[in-house]
Amino acid sequence: MEKTWLWAKNMTKCKKRGLTLIELLVVISIISLLSSIVFAALNSAREKAKVAKVRG
Repeated sequence: MEKTWLWAKNMTKCKKRGLTLIELLVVISIISLLSSIVFAALNSAREKAKVAKVRG
C-alpha cells in the first residue's frame, strides 16, 4: 500500500513539472497571434516609409 501511494505521489510531481499538450498549444497560439500583429504593424510602417520616401 505504501509503495502505491509513493508511486502516485511521484507521478503527480512529474505531471506538475512539465507542460500539458493543451498548455503548449495555447502558448503556441498566443505567440503566433502576437507575432502576426507585430508583422502586420511592421509591414504597415514599411509601406508608409516607402510612400514618404517617394513624396520627399
